[in-house]
Formats: sequence, structure tokens, C-alpha cells
Amino acid sequence: MSIAVRRRTVLPEGEPINVRIKNAEQVSGQFGPQIKLDLVVTDGQHTGYEFNDWLKLHEDEETGEVYVKEGGKAWEVLAAVLGEAGAEEFEEASELEGSVFTARTSLRGKAKRNNGLEFGSIGPYIPPKTRKKNQRKFEEEIADEFGQAELSAEEETLMNEALGS
Repeated sequence: MSIAVRRRTVLPEGEPINVRIKNAEQVSGQFGPQIKLDLVVTDGQHTGYEFNDWLKLHEDEETGEVYVKEGGKAWEVLAAVLGEAGAEEFEEASELEGSVFTARTSLRGKAKRNNGLEFGSIGPYIPPKTRKKNQRKFEEEIADEFGQAELSAEEETLMNEALGS
């Protein structure tokens, strides 16, 4: 009888994903106060893939008050799911549960066997249909602004020669 060893897979580094926060709780870890996120990929080829990530919180040395530092990874997540104003009013980790946002994956840990969220890539979730509609609108605005440039016969010949066609 043989026993199969199942390796835990990870998402490729830099993979764009949409995730939903299944659970969010404030914990005290090796690096101080943090928010632990239980995340699940909501769409695409990795739908259903689950992983955890931790968001660093800060503690005021004088008062002991725990807070989110503006500009950090925790702030990025809050701003993505609650908006800037909501991020400033944030009080409880459980407020994040059920929220969806977009990010790119990172690999973390010494052996790079765990996924996390890439700092600097976290933003609000935009549904694919809305994204396509916005892209079309943007392209139309650019075309209107710059017009459809037509080349003269001479310019077209020069361009084709330069391209080798």
C-alpha cells in the first residue's frame, strides 16, 4: 500500500485576483497587533482557493491605543473595501467580513510556500462587465480627444517601409 503525499499549492506570484474576506479578526502575533484575514478567490481559474494574510496594526506607545497607519497594507485593504472615509472611521475587524477587493498575490515565508497580498496592488473590486464598459468609454474619449489620425499615402508608404512590410 502506498500513501500519496499531497503538496499544498500556491498561486503564482503577481497573479491578479479578486478575493472575498471570509473572516477578519484582530490578533496579537509575533509582530504585535494584526488583523488576520481568511480570504477566498472569487472568480477566474483559481476560484475557491483559500489563504490567509495578516495586516499589521500599530500601537501608540503612550496610550496603548491600536490604530491603522495610513499608507500601510492594512490601510490599502480598508480603503479598498470601505473607501477613504470609511477607512478613517474603521473600528472593528469584523466590519471587513464579506467584502470583496482586488489585489495581486505575493509569496511569503522563508520557503515561499504561502500566499499573501502584494502591498501596493490592493484596490476596490470592479465587476468585469463594469471594467469592460469603463475601458470602452475610456477608449472612445481618447479617440474623441485626439481624433482618428489618417495617414497620407506618402506617410503610409514610409511607415510600411520602416516596419519592413
